[in-house]
Amino acid sequence: MNNHINEENALLRDYILFPQLTSAVQRSIDELGDAPNVLNRAYSASGTFLLRKMTNDLGENRLALSRAGLRITRTAELNGLIHVEFTRKGKSQAEVYAIAREVLRDEMRARMAQYISEFGKVVSGTL
Repeated sequence: MNNHINEENALLRDYILFPQLTSAVQRSIDELGDAPNVLNRAYSASGTFLLRKMTNDLGENRLALSRAGLRITRTAELNGLIHVEFTRKGKSQAEVYAIAREVLRDEMRARMAQYISEFGKVVSGTL
């Protein structure tokens, strides 16, 4: 039972995490277009690769939430915590998952490091 709850918590955390990650990467890609730098195309290509991976993972997260019978009803931020209100399949009682913004930032850094590492492996494998 505890492992099942941990899996649900990871799904809910990722539900919050992926849109924030994709937004941050998209902002960076947009900023590259404004800066005159000879490496901008390479930076932009790497950002596009990361964005595509994150978007795929976001889609997988949404499917996994659906398979787990979790339906998100509302997301809000209050006092430094991001709250996700959700219901379980067959139940009308809403439940809440909350994560501190600081914890989310740490998780974003760790996840970004994973994506960058994966990109590095792809690049080194093609050279």
